[in-house]
Amino acid sequence: MSAPCRRRASADDPGTTDTCPGREPDAARGKLAPAYYRNVSDTGASPTPPETSRLIRALHAHADLRATAMTAAREKLQISQQDARALEYIALNPGVRPGVLREYLGITSAGVTTLTDRLVRRGVVSREADENDRRATHLTASIDLDVEPWSTLTAIDRELEQAIVDSDAHDVAAATDLLERLLGALGR
Repeated sequence: MSAPCRRRASADDPGTTDTCPGREPDAARGKLAPAYYRNVSDTGASPTPPETSRLIRALHAHADLRATAMTAAREKLQISQQDARALEYIALNPGVRPGVLREYLGITSAGVTTLTDRLVRRGVVSREADENDRRATHLTASIDLDVEPWSTLTAIDRELEQAIVDSDAHDVAAATDLLERLLGALGR
């Protein structure tokens, strides 16, 4: 378990500063930033061009913002991260089989059964028998992710989608191409 972030007095600043293990202040954002936001050249590796560092910081900032929003939504809904991922996947893939959900989540068969039972008991997922194979079942979300309170799970994505819609189509196409190349370079 990692040490918690703390507020402490700073020798060069009469106010207080946040300190977190593995994090350092990011003057540009005025907040604490994970150590991986640093320029690669800070670690002795080849210098990273400023535009690359800026893009990496923006990608990490988006990931952090999304994770923070998702955590707040899950806390509001009193649902675990795994359950939220499963619910979102089921809502986007109505009628999905538990085996496909298991593969997506990377959990065991017993794990997906327990998770599915929990979501069914909560009333957010329904389990229906397959018409052709009585041993198979299909999962369907019983809730609408576009309606409160469940919409909190997808609110940040809708806000991002609106910002993209409001952007220049050429910029969106260029950004999409770049992100697809980056994901391809990561093997995803």
